[in-house]
Amino acid sequence: MSAKHKKEEKLDTELLRHFMLGGTDNKDATAYSKKSAGKVDLHLDETSNDYDLLSDNEKLDIQLKHLEKQINRAITSGCHKLEVVHGKGAGKLKGAVEALLKKHPAVKGFRTLDDRKHQGGALEITFK
Repeated sequence: MSAKHKKEEKLDTELLRHFMLGGTDNKDATAYSKKSAGKVDLHLDETSNDYDLLSDNEKLDIQLKHLEKQINRAITSGCHKLEVVHGKGAGKLKGAVEALLKKHPAVKGFRTLDDRKHQGGALEITFK
C-alpha cells in the first residue's frame, strides 16, 4: 500500500499511559487526562467487585492499593492535587489513608474537606 493510501492513526498517549499503569477501564483513563486536579473514590463498590467475601483487612488493603495506583496516575499525568473520597464511617480508612500519605515521598500535604459537599468524608492531597 502506498503512503498516499495509508490511513493515519493517531496514538492516544493518555490512554497508553493509563494502560501502562495497569488501568482497565476508560473511566479512569479520562479522569486524569489534562487536569490539574483529579478525584478518586475509595468506596468498595468503586474499587472491587467481590468485596462481600473479604475480611476487613483485605478490604482495607484493596482500598489502599487502589489509592496508591491513583496517586501514581495523577502524578504521571501532571495533576497537582487529588481529591480522595474515603467516606465518613468509623474512621479506620481515613486513618490508614492519612498514614499512607504521611509516608508518601510525592505528597506535599493534605487536608480534610469539610465543605457542605464532603462534610469531612474526603481529603485533598497536594503533590510536590
